[in-house]
Amino acid sequence: MRNNKKYSIIISVLLFCVLLNPVYAQVRFFALENDYYPTESPRVLATSTAGEVTEADLFLYLLLSQEDRPYLFKDYITTTDPSERAQMKESIKKYIQEIVYHRLLARREGVGLSGRSKQDLKHLRIILHPIYDYIWTNGILKAKIKVLDEDIRFYYQRHINEFVHPEKVRVRTIFLKSPSERPMPERRKVREKLERLRQQILNGADFEEMAKKYSEAKNAPQGGLLPAFSRGTFFSDFEKTAFALEPHQLSTVQDFKDGFYIIQCLEKIPAEKIGLDDARTTITRRLSRYQLKLRHTAELKKLIQKALPKIDISNFEVRSEDTPIVKVKKFYVTKREMLTFFPQIYKGLFFDTAYLMDRATHISTYEVIAQCCESLGLTKHNKMLELAKSMAMVLMDAEDVEKQYLKPSLTITPEDEKKYYDAHQDEMRRSSLYHIYQMWGELKNPAQYSFSEQTALMRQLQQKVDDFLAETKVKLANKKLDLLSAALKGETQTLEKQRSALPVESIMASLKKLETEQFAFHYKNAGMINLDYLPMIKQYVEGLAPEEFSKPYRQDNLIVWFYVKDVIPGEKLTFEKARSMVFFHLLKERKQKALQTLKHKTLSSANIKFLF
Repeated sequence: MRNNKKYSIIISVLLFCVLLNPVYAQVRFFALENDYYPTESPRVLATSTAGEVTEADLFLYLLLSQEDRPYLFKDYITTTDPSERAQMKESIKKYIQEIVYHRLLARREGVGLSGRSKQDLKHLRIILHPIYDYIWTNGILKAKIKVLDEDIRFYYQRHINEFVHPEKVRVRTIFLKSPSERPMPERRKVREKLERLRQQILNGADFEEMAKKYSEAKNAPQGGLLPAFSRGTFFSDFEKTAFALEPHQLSTVQDFKDGFYIIQCLEKIPAEKIGLDDARTTITRRLSRYQLKLRHTAELKKLIQKALPKIDISNFEVRSEDTPIVKVKKFYVTKREMLTFFPQIYKGLFFDTAYLMDRATHISTYEVIAQCCESLGLTKHNKMLELAKSMAMVLMDAEDVEKQYLKPSLTITPEDEKKYYDAHQDEMRRSSLYHIYQMWGELKNPAQYSFSEQTALMRQLQQKVDDFLAETKVKLANKKLDLLSAALKGETQTLEKQRSALPVESIMASLKKLETEQFAFHYKNAGMINLDYLPMIKQYVEGLAPEEFSKPYRQDNLIVWFYVKDVIPGEKLTFEKARSMVFFHLLKERKQKALQTLKHKTLSSANIKFLF
């Protein structure tokens, strides 16, 4: 057992205090717009040796993988922004490759549902949890959402600057390749060639014909023509030059990392305001998503209060393997099953309580939704659920194959650890630890208010929080002055008394006094936290000194901020102290390398042809 195992366990135990907080443990939200699910003759997006991949396959894979945009293909076919469309296309190709990879990797002699063990079926149900969330959201919650016309008008007025067709420019370009790593004399010759071409154009030569003949860019056959674009489409220097030109004006020769180019401006299209009628569909979709998210949180809270799921991770390492860790009515997951489904619970040689708590909370929350769907009859003869089961079984089979493939490559010797440590000494540091209190003000029952009412109330809540922080900062400053005064006077008794009376309790008492019929205030002692595990908190807390507040920020119907009680500085780790960290990083690195090799080998003969 490594020397810093105890340290890692302590940090993990402290971390799950934050993960338990509803602000950070919210279930991932899969409320999809317009009930999108391509069941009727879904288009084929790709073919391969593993069969066709359809739009429905892509949707289900993204949903099961808990990606943020399972309706990605719908966005791809509806967007008009060329740059965004290109990025979406690359993402879709990547996901299709993942689907083909898992299909090829999965055991062809699959045993089917009837031949699977109870543990397999339980794992299958957990994988399918996001599908239950989708069914519940679209089958129950969406019927309760109503966007009022007054809310649409209010939103439009508050966000009127967003509803503008941005200024665009249409240009032609001539590009000559000359990567920056090439010798300067060679690059100079290329630049001089483009200078001569530019001079010919200034003397009357046709830019379009010159681009077709000399340009080395992909748009050369089109005479160097680019579709009209707005700012943010290309790299900044190119856009800055293009938008600075007037129609028919020619730029000077511009330097780029891959070569040189000149631009001819053809047309400048001024910005144009989008009217309310044209913006109505977009606003309705935004407000529907916003209301649905609030409704999802509120209704889920009611389900949890009714079902009373239980999570018990106390003494996890020494408990019997058959002990239930998560229980929702008759459904339960044992210690053995948790370790089988989520082997990452042991990272290197230490036990990751934070990850265990996160997975347990995730399972219990989704299982509440799944049982609700079943009690309402939403899952009977549900075609989507049946198709999702087939894909989930493929993912399970592929995961089993990966595990078998990884075994030979995961033996790590002490010599391997020392070599890795020597190569990464500067990275082997223990981060600073922040003892923080998390605080938040909440708008009660937000679903009962219209959007305009919610906006007004959240503004009031923000003001309450701002006033509270300003007043509390003054109190803390006065406390520090009193301590300094007592120290200068040598009043040891007074000094010790004030030091022992931490301000946290009085801060919390003042906070609770702000509660009204509309607003509730909460706080949690998150304990000593390594911010590297929590990037969401890190951006607000890192750099604060003891007895300082973070800036408040809004999250749906919450205003959230943090109070730093104390900070323990980080330190550079010796090899002995860093060994469990080294083991974990080395293990992760080898797994990634082995899986990349397996993926490349598997896909090399997949013969994928994209059809979109």
